[in-house]
Amino acid sequence: MPASSQNGMTDVREWLKGLWPGSFAQGLESMLGSKVEFECLPLESSIPASGPSDPWWRVEFTNLGGAPLYVGATAEVADQIGRAALKAVGVEDASAEDAKGTYQEIVGQSLSAIAQGLSRESKKDIACINGKDSKQPANPSFILPVKLICSLEESGPIYLIVSKEFAAIFAPPPAAVKVDSYSTSTKTMDLLFDVELPVSVSFGRTQLALKDVIKLTTGSIVELNRSIVEPVEVIVNNCVIARGEVVVIEGNYGVRIQQIISRQERLRTLN
Repeated sequence: MPASSQNGMTDVREWLKGLWPGSFAQGLESMLGSKVEFECLPLESSIPASGPSDPWWRVEFTNLGGAPLYVGATAEVADQIGRAALKAVGVEDASAEDAKGTYQEIVGQSLSAIAQGLSRESKKDIACINGKDSKQPANPSFILPVKLICSLEESGPIYLIVSKEFAAIFAPPPAAVKVDSYSTSTKTMDLLFDVELPVSVSFGRTQLALKDVIKLTTGSIVELNRSIVEPVEVIVNNCVIARGEVVVIEGNYGVRIQQIISRQERLRTLN
């Protein structure tokens, strides 16, 4: 897909109208040696009636997944253009086959200009491939008819048939779905953040026989299983989550965290 189709590129109809007719006229002009003008006729959605001898040319483009374009005209128009170009270079009695080949050469040049335009838009190397005679295409996206006007006479129309596959490469990307700042899981976590949990600090533990507990009085000393240099434990909801040292902050005790307990160790400390 051309990069610019994602950045607000003009509608494919307008883009092709601004590129292909001028390229075709320029190619014919270079062979005639005289000014060639063109007129874009109203876009059509149905294919014009075509005779069995009317030439249709089909081409694909690299890096576009085989999306084709077609150029067609009546046999009379194609012959008129081909003979005029050959006559301009001194070929008076050109055969019908030579006239058709010259016409198709101009068609090929105009389609190469589209490939160059796509390369500029997409920043990719895009070229015409698989150019060949074709049957009249069915179910196009739209048709761009162009009438040519030169010093000799008026000619046309010539039809650029745009396939649905080609038009699709210019389709804008799907509208982005607006997502809330927080995902569902994050919102759930936000609710949990307001839950209050009991936090306590353990200086140590010991076990006493019931008879010793009964003997405790004011001034009794209970020896704990932790030395004075060992860190105290920070307990949240009966689970040890950290260790640290006791500090005094404005007359209140606090704990400076020195170690966060691993998940495995927290599980072992659950009471």
